[in-house]
Amino acid sequence: MRDMRPLTIFHLNGERGIRGGERQLLYLADYLRRRGHRNIIVCRKDHPLDLETRSHNLDTLYLPFLNEWDPLSAWKLRRELKKFKRPIVHAHTSHAAALAFLAAQGTDAIKVVHRRVDFPVNNSLSLRLKYLSADKIITVSKMIKDIFLQQGIESESIDVAHDSCPQHYIEVVYSGVNPQLIQKREQTKHRQTLAERFHLNFQDIWIGNLAALVPHKNQKTLIEAMPIVTSKIPNVHLLLAGEGPEHKKLIRLRRRLNLDTRVHFLGFQKEPFHILQSLDLFVLASWGEGMGSVLLEAM
Repeated sequence: MRDMRPLTIFHLNGERGIRGGERQLLYLADYLRRRGHRNIIVCRKDHPLDLETRSHNLDTLYLPFLNEWDPLSAWKLRRELKKFKRPIVHAHTSHAAALAFLAAQGTDAIKVVHRRVDFPVNNSLSLRLKYLSADKIITVSKMIKDIFLQQGIESESIDVAHDSCPQHYIEVVYSGVNPQLIQKREQTKHRQTLAERFHLNFQDIWIGNLAALVPHKNQKTLIEAMPIVTSKIPNVHLLLAGEGPEHKKLIRLRRRLNLDTRVHFLGFQKEPFHILQSLDLFVLASWGEGMGSVLLEAM
């Protein structure tokens, strides 16, 4: 008979920001909690994921995440794993997979590793220790699974679990999302708030992108396209919500193309649904995506 005992899952994520992958982690943890399982979010203290985790009233474990193969974090995590019978240690990023490998040594923990990016693991040692040692690999698309298959990982070790976005009321509640955030009747309210904050004309056309400002998200192409768009639609604005290392470079590009009044950087937005509800058109110009969960949220 199948063992239906409540599980204890340690969700590992040492990222300093919060993006699509972190939102998917919270959706999953909230849902599993509703199913009677204990979830512990292992993250950096006082960083965005921690702050969001607190708002969801989920348990946390803070680690320093000094580097990818951090022995101190591994030792602290191993101590916690040994307190439970057959806990699951779920690494939600590649760096977290290294920590899961180190911490699980000498325990009966089950290792699950998530893969969200669409490029091969180039380091053979990392491939072996992070992924081949895992009890299960979860990829967010068949494309990523195929990459692993080409690298010699057996198909039975990999499951495809697509990113998701709660839609219906019960899904929203089970995923820890405030139902009011997805009610379209709020659009006017949120749009007015953005208009006032960023000095936008409420009646103009708003094209938006919600993504980290990193090279593969390719906001550069969106900005370069704006002169063409504004020549045909004069009252259009491009809203870029997110933060990242490309920010200064994109600012310089905006200035060079004389688009200071047409391209707006909104920074990190805690409530992405508010942004998405306020747009006339959502665009994503990424040249590489494992799944692109923001498209699901936009739809």
